[in-house]
Amino acid sequence: AGGGHARAEDLRGYVGDLFFTDFMRFTMANVTGGSPLLWVHCFAAYLLTGIVIRELLIEYETFNSIRHLYLLSREPHLRTVLVTNIPRHLRSPSKISTYFRHVYPDAV
Repeated sequence: AGGGHARAEDLRGYVGDLFFTDFMRFTMANVTGGSPLLWVHCFAAYLLTGIVIRELLIEYETFNSIRHLYLLSREPHLRTVLVTNIPRHLRSPSKISTYFRHVYPDAV
């Protein structure tokens, strides 16, 4: 009842069989030396690299245009400020808000 009785060698053999039968079929380890199929792998690697670079450039241009429009908008850009060493008598949300409205009247 329950598992835990499988031998490590059996599991290693099972995983090894899966790895070498399914995954390795699509790698260069399955191609013999001097075979013309090596050129297929070489071409596929270059093609995949080109596709990835093209997609990255397209996504970067899209991101860049969206960011540019956002930064040019008149909407206030949200910012987070970390304030440390607050005196004990100002450690409440209302007192901190009052203090910053007094110091920066047009910014808060």
